Amino acid sequence: MWASGYNVGFGVIVPPPDIDVVLVAPRMIGTEVRTLFERGKGAMAQIAVHQDASGHARERAMAIAHGIGATRAGVFEAPFRVEADLDLFMEQVVWASLSAMFRTWMEVWVEAGYDPDLFVLEMFATGETGEIFELIRKEGFFRQLWHHSTTSQYGTISRAPLFVSEDVKRTARGLLERDIKGGAFAREWSVEQAGGSETLVQLKAEALESQLSTVMDVVLPLARQAHGA
Repeated sequence: MWASGYNVGFGVIVPPPDIDVVLVAPRMIGTEVRTLFERGKGAMAQIAVHQDASGHARERAMAIAHGIGATRAGVFEAPFRVEADLDLFMEQVVWASLSAMFRTWMEVWVEAGYDPDLFVLEMFATGETGEIFELIRKEGFFRQLWHHSTTSQYGTISRAPLFVSEDVKRTARGLLERDIKGGAFAREWSVEQAGGSETLVQLKAEALESQLSTVMDVVLPLARQAHGA
């Protein structure tokens, strides 16, 4: 039983042929899977059967999905490798680009002479960004805009095309084809782990030293205190 398709999908671990090999991968961060379960809810999950030695592998996967509350939210099927590829695409393309954008836009804001605290307050401390993503989940990416002012609607929709470029698409395609589908990242990560993950330690330290992180370390606790949280 796997909660991620990565190791099996990329052949890092090859299970023996005489056992069931199934996947139940919640589409949610781990701590929230438990929190939703305790609230009588559940997180949507992907299931897959890689090997069915017993003839009951899918039933077992569905039983686990039901046991963790996933069937309350919804269960869908896709192969181990597809689950792994999608995870890596989200992590290395979608969230990586968003992370880079947040840091870049803060730099642009500060370079123009504005207070970095205001950027962090607006983007993260107010909770508005989280509310927007929740509305996207409920109503759709563009339909949630109708909750915003017409000034916001016009500004967002009219300016969005300015940030789309062939260079960005080319980078995303390269990451998907070479690093993810081609397995370059899996090979790189295996070497990194075997070497003690020293590069990861360095990258995390550098991220925490960035202006975005250091300002958030100051502003967010003050915002939580103000909200009584």
